[in-house]
Amino acid sequence: MKDYTVIYYHNIVEGKGESYQRTGIDNFKEQMKFLSENGYNTINFSDIDKCVKGKNVLIVFDDGFKCVYEKAYPIMKELGIKGNVFILPKYTDEKDDRFISIDNIKEMSANGFEFGAHTTSHIDLRTLGYSELSRDCEEVDEWFINNLGKKSDDFCMPYGKYMSKQLRILKKYYKRVYTSLYGSNKFKKAVIKRIGISDSDGIEKFKAKLDGKYDYKGSLQRVRLFVDNVRGNRVTEYDM
Repeated sequence: MKDYTVIYYHNIVEGKGESYQRTGIDNFKEQMKFLSENGYNTINFSDIDKCVKGKNVLIVFDDGFKCVYEKAYPIMKELGIKGNVFILPKYTDEKDDRFISIDNIKEMSANGFEFGAHTTSHIDLRTLGYSELSRDCEEVDEWFINNLGKKSDDFCMPYGKYMSKQLRILKKYYKRVYTSLYGSNKFKKAVIKRIGISDSDGIEKFKAKLDGKYDYKGSLQRVRLFVDNVRGNRVTEYDM
């Protein structure tokens, strides 16, 4: 039996969205209302170790795009829904207009949102050696402490790509590490599965994903990741 399900988004946009990268705001609002009206318990990172079994859903946004603050956050705040964001400190520090600012982060932190780590600048972990990855984790930890008062316990792997050696390093710095492999989760597991929500998902498919009917895709994704690693495919730039 599952203890909680993690669903994730990237951009929330006006009008029609596109696949898993851009979700139309009308679709997003319908999905949030469905959660609110059907007994789902939305949780933060810090709730994972203390909530009980039930219809628990952890909603996360990858990368910390500005539209999460401008579009998703007001909807979720109105409905009393908790949210979580994996942020990229480099882009916040550079005041890149595409990403949420530190003021946005502090406001959201006071209103039901928590924040996790995603490397400094969306780096493919497989391109980093031990010392490089350790240094990146330490830089992110320092940023969280300086700006939010404490380090993050939660880390999401960019692109969902990793090898076992990177996972061993990450476990030294973070309590929970999030993949992009489909599946539901048990509270005590350190490696967390997530389910992507596409703009094309209607409410019935959205519900089916929450109910675990697409968890089988995780096994297929593991095979693809293995093949990808054997072939040595690497992502070296962040395609915005």
